[in-house]
Amino acid sequence: MRFEWDAANEAEVLKHRVTPAEAEEAYADVRAINRPAYDKDGERREATVGRSLQGRVLTVVYTRRGATIRVVTAYPTGGRLLREYLEDR
Repeated sequence: MRFEWDAANEAEVLKHRVTPAEAEEAYADVRAINRPAYDKDGERREATVGRSLQGRVLTVVYTRRGATIRVVTAYPTGGRLLREYLEDR
């Protein structure tokens, strides 16, 4: 799988103190939880909750563009989603 990064989406994840590499790691977590998809601005968005190699549980919101994954944002997971991820492990 290939990820698409540019200045805009890199700045968005960095705003949440997440690096692009860490977002990719959380997305690729074999124990990740996929959240229901939704449409925003005419584009289908999906979200995955997974753990990075640094051990942080992150929510990664992305869209698929053919064989490419474009991360829209990524941020530390909290609340109910964090509990759901941790309990499922």
